Amino acid sequence: MSRQIWKFGPLFPGLEWRGISIDEFATVVHFGEQNGNLFFWAEVNPKQGTLVRDFMVIPTGADLPEYGMYHSTLVASDGTVWHLFERA
Repeated sequence: MSRQIWKFGPLFPGLEWRGISIDEFATVVHFGEQNGNLFFWAEVNPKQGTLVRDFMVIPTGADLPEYGMYHSTLVASDGTVWHLFERA
């Protein structure tokens, strides 16, 4: 089985879910900022079919999303702290 790391995004902070086509069994391995934009990197099987999985980026102090599964936190270059969730 082939595995690779792929980048997904850019992600836009907000209180709404954003659907991203990704391997059903992909594992988020990093959440970060690149050139002022937010992305996540995931370990995927490029031969696996994709489906839409829902993600949300929220700032510290925002209400946690209902049915959200926490993945990671990052401190952006402007000092804002963001948190990546996936709809469970």
